Amino acid sequence: MIESRLSELPGGDHLCHGDFHPGNVLLSQSGPVVIDWMTAVCGPAQADTARTIIILRHAVLPSELPEVVIQTFAQLRTILLQTYEDTYLELTGYSREELAKWELPLMAARLGESVPEEEQRTLLDIIQRQLN
Repeated sequence: MIESRLSELPGGDHLCHGDFHPGNVLLSQSGPVVIDWMTAVCGPAQADTARTIIILRHAVLPSELPEVVIQTFAQLRTILLQTYEDTYLELTGYSREELAKWELPLMAARLGESVPEEEQRTLLDIIQRQLN
C-alpha cells in the first residue's frame, strides 16, 4: 500500500539535503550555514521539504539535552514549522496537499532510521490511521 502511493508521486532533479533540520544549520557571522550534506541526493524538492516538516513536527529531542533546551524547542516548534512550511509554499507555488502526499512513504522510511521509541510510536500511529 505504501509502496503503491510512493510510485504515484512525481520524480525530480533538485538538490535535496536529505536531513534538513535546525541541528544542521549553524549561525555564522555571515549568516546561516547548512551543514551535514552526507545524505544529499537529487530528487523531488517536495519530498525533501515534506521530510523536514515531519522532522519538525514529530522529532523527539535527545533526553540528555538540558530540560530548558527541550522546553524552549517545544515552544518554538510550532512557529518554526509554520514559518518553514508557509515560506516554502509561498516561494515555490506548491500546495500543502502536494507536500502531504509525501508524508506516508516518508514516515515509513523514517521508521528505518535510528529514531527514539517515542517518535516511532507516533509515526506508526499516524501511518496506521492513514492506511485505514
